[in-house]
Order: sequence, then C-alpha cells, then structure tokens
Amino acid sequence: MASQKSNITEISTKAASNGKTMPRELSRTAERKWYVNYQLCNGLEKYYPITAKEKDQICDKLNTVYEDGIFDFLEYDTETHRILVQVSQLTFCQFMLESPDSYGSIESALEDMDFFSAKFYFVNTPNPVIFSSGPDQPDPADEGDEGQLNNFLHYLRGGYEKKQRLRLMDELGRIAFFRQEDLALVEIPLEVLNPQY
Repeated sequence: MASQKSNITEISTKAASNGKTMPRELSRTAERKWYVNYQLCNGLEKYYPITAKEKDQICDKLNTVYEDGIFDFLEYDTETHRILVQVSQLTFCQFMLESPDSYGSIESALEDMDFFSAKFYFVNTPNPVIFSSGPDQPDPADEGDEGQLNNFLHYLRGGYEKKQRLRLMDELGRIAFFRQEDLALVEIPLEVLNPQY
C-alpha cells in the first residue's frame, strides 16, 4: 500500500546562524520521556506523553506516503488511553523532551480525558463526540471477536478506503454510523479495551 518515497523534507540540524551542530546531550535521549504536540486541521491541539520507541514509530509513519484514497492512523498507548490520529489531519506535530506543564497543557489535557468513555474528534470540529459503550466484551460464540472497540481498532490499523462507514452501538443500544475518513483523533480508555487493565 505504501510507496517507498518519503514526504518529509529534512532540514539540517546545524544552527543557521553559526553552523554549530546540536548539543550531544540531545542525541542521548533514548531513555527519556518524550511529549508529542499535535495540531489538527480542525483546530484541535493535543499533548500526550510518549516513549522514545513510540516517537520513532510516529516519525516512521509520518515519513510514509500512502496511495490516494487510502487513509492511515498513528496508534499508540499513553498510561491510560489508546490514541489514534489520522495522519492526513495533522497540520503540525512536534516532539519535546520537556513537559509543557509550565503552561498547563498536559495537565488540562489529562483532566479532560474521560476514563470510561471513548472520544471521537472529527475533521470539522475540535469538540468531541463522547461514546460510552461500557467495557469491551467479546462474543464467546465468535472465536475472532475481540469486543466492539477492539474490533473498531482492527479495522483502522491497516488503512482504509474512502467513504467506508463504521457502525458502533453504545451501552444504551443506540446505533451510530460515521465515515472513517472524517475521524481526526480518537481517545479510548485502556480500561474499556481491556477490562482487566
């Protein structure tokens, strides 16, 4: 699906003013905690703590070009949530070693997280749709079933085609349909995906 060419233009790490290279300390950061800042086309800005390995995986994904009509998501876990971000909706992505706590962004982002309901952010608004389906419960009669939201993640993992729709049912039995291409970002509590978490 993905071609071998890159869509990233790499800017030299040498300082523009004096030609000096980046300090050595910055190259020895593999074990440190990182933070990622996303800004999406819908105006939403989000910060999440990530590992060095997740940072490298995100960089690899951002460096991949997909065929027209195929959409792809970044997917990783924070300490409490599974996060999915549609790559085509990113207008800005920055990795930081220091926490943005000094201006309250991480704190307020974590306060806004609901630990029992999934949040769906769509491409046309920064306001989420809250989806409560309760803990995922696989169908014991279906060996391949992993539960509704785990199945949802499975469909998003491999890339998907334009205009494909998904159907989800909340805990009150209300059915929702939406186009996958309209999803910008999804937050799903790990406690919902894995009730033994």
